[in-house]
Amino acid sequence: MRFAEVTQEVMVSRPQEVKKQVGLAPGRHRANMLFKAALKETRAVEGDSTSGPPSSHQPVKDVPHPYLLALGVLSVQKYLSAECGEESLKEFRESLENRGRVRSQLIDDLKKKQRAFREQLCVMEGQLGSLQTSCEELGTQRKNSERKDKENNRLKTVISSQDENIARLQAELERCHAATMSKGHELSQALQQVAMVTEQLEHLSQERELLLRTTEMYEVEKRELQDELSQLQHRAEQDEEEKDKIKQRMTGFVSQEKEKFERLATHMKTQQRDLLAKSAQIQQVSG
Repeated sequence: MRFAEVTQEVMVSRPQEVKKQVGLAPGRHRANMLFKAALKETRAVEGDSTSGPPSSHQPVKDVPHPYLLALGVLSVQKYLSAECGEESLKEFRESLENRGRVRSQLIDDLKKKQRAFREQLCVMEGQLGSLQTSCEELGTQRKNSERKDKENNRLKTVISSQDENIARLQAELERCHAATMSKGHELSQALQQVAMVTEQLEHLSQERELLLRTTEMYEVEKRELQDELSQLQHRAEQDEEEKDKIKQRMTGFVSQEKEKFERLATHMKTQQRDLLAKSAQIQQVSG
C-alpha cells in the first residue's frame, strides 16, 4: 500500500503544455502552422503592427496573393463562433468563395505553366536535336580536320623532300652551268663540226635522191624483166608440155614397132622351123 501511495504522488513535469487541436490531422496541423507563419511574415513586410497570428474569433480578411501562399489550409474552427453564428457563416462562405476563385486561378495558372513548360520542353528537345546534329557535324569536321592534318603532314614531308631534291638539282644545274661555261670553246668547235656534218648530210641527201631515182629506174626495169621472165617461164612450161606429149607419142610408137618386130621375129622363127622340118622330111624321102 505504501508503494501505491508513493506512486500516486509522482508528478511528471512537461516542458510545455500539450495543445489539443480539434478536427485537424497532424499533417494539416503542420500546414496550418506554416500558413500562419508565412502570413505573419507577409504582414511584417507590409508594415502591419500586429505581429501575432489572428485570433480564432477574428477571420483573416486580407488573404495574401495565391502565388505566395497558394490555397493554404482551411481552418474551420476559427469560423465556428457561438456568439455571432450568421456573421461567421457569412465570412466562412466568403472565404470558401474566395478559396474557389483562388483555386480556379491557380488551376488556370497551372495549365498555362504546363503549356509553357511543354513548349519550352519542345523547344529544348529541338535544341537538343540541333545540338546533337551539330555535335555530329563537329565530330565529322573533327575527323575531316584530323584527316586533313595527316594529309598536310604528309604533304609537308613530301614538300620537304621535294625541296631537298630541288636544292640538289639546283646544285647539279650550277655545276653543269660551270661545266658548260668551261666547255664553251669545245661547244663552238662542236658547232663547227655540226655545220660540216650538216653540209655532208646535204651532199649525202642529194646523192641519196640520185640513188633513189636510180633505184626507181632499176625497180621499173626489174619489173619489166620479171614480166619477161614470167613469159619465158610460161613458154618453157608449154615447150616442156609439148616435149612430154611428143615423148609419150614416141614411146608409144617405139613400143608398137617393137611389138611388130617381135611378132615378125617369132613368125620368121616359126617359118624357119617349118622349113627345116620340111627340108628334113625331103632329105628323108630322097635318101
